[in-house]
Amino acid sequence: MVEFNSTNNDTNFPSAEYPKNSELIGTDDNGLKIFIERNNLFGIEEYLRSDTNNELGGVLIGNVYKDKNDKLFIVIKNNIIAESTNASLSRLTFTHETWEKINSNLEKDFPSQKILGWYHSHPGHSVFLSTYDVFIQDNFFDMPYMTAFVYDPIINDRGFFYKDESGIKKSEGYYIYGERPELIKTTELEIEMPKPLENIEVKKNDNTNKSSMKNIVIIALVVINFIFCLLLFVKMNSNEKELSRFENVNNQLNELKNENLKLNQKYDNLIKSFETERMNTFDTTKQKLNPGR
Repeated sequence: MVEFNSTNNDTNFPSAEYPKNSELIGTDDNGLKIFIERNNLFGIEEYLRSDTNNELGGVLIGNVYKDKNDKLFIVIKNNIIAESTNASLSRLTFTHETWEKINSNLEKDFPSQKILGWYHSHPGHSVFLSTYDVFIQDNFFDMPYMTAFVYDPIINDRGFFYKDESGIKKSEGYYIYGERPELIKTTELEIEMPKPLENIEVKKNDNTNKSSMKNIVIIALVVINFIFCLLLFVKMNSNEKELSRFENVNNQLNELKNENLKLNQKYDNLIKSFETERMNTFDTTKQKLNPGR
């Protein structure tokens, strides 16, 4: 939604033919015919995609003409981005500074063109004119040649709106003019056409069979080598597991051996202690039996 001031009221327009190489998008509208230059349209949409968290906008620049039936049509050739605005996800306000910059750019860069309308984004809101947008179009862009362009960068949808005797309506169709960008120019390519089959000589050659046999032998050797490497890997892995198991068993045996040595030492010490105690007991008993000796 945009806030701005009134614009030019000139109604003297020259007669002209429609732009060449025009592509109709939608269906032909009986009201205001809108033509927009291809690169200008894509440039506007690229700018409106640059921020999907805030509404962006600007003004449409070009010329107004009359066709052979004296009906107005507009040719949108350029645009001026609205700077220094107050923007949010659902509102765009053109400030006094915004309009100063627009008017300055219009006089400096496009002196022979005029403001044909305005454009703004509806990020995620779809393509329509809100109540406030209708108020703006109805009161400030109310000339019969002025349009509103709305683009939703989220769903990549666009639409033009204009005012006629019945009120503000969405245009059923519009025209894009200008050359399409060509990634590859076919005239710069040299393409060799295939020769007819009847002009191709087919020769049988024994080398083909030999080459096929050689390839088969090479493939067989590669397969055999792969299988051998796989078996060797499995064997090495198995040996490593057996070696690890053997080391564990050996460690357990060493631990048992050490425990056995400790038990034998304890046993010897116990025997010695028992023998010593027995001898002491024997001597004491002997003295008691023979006190005079």
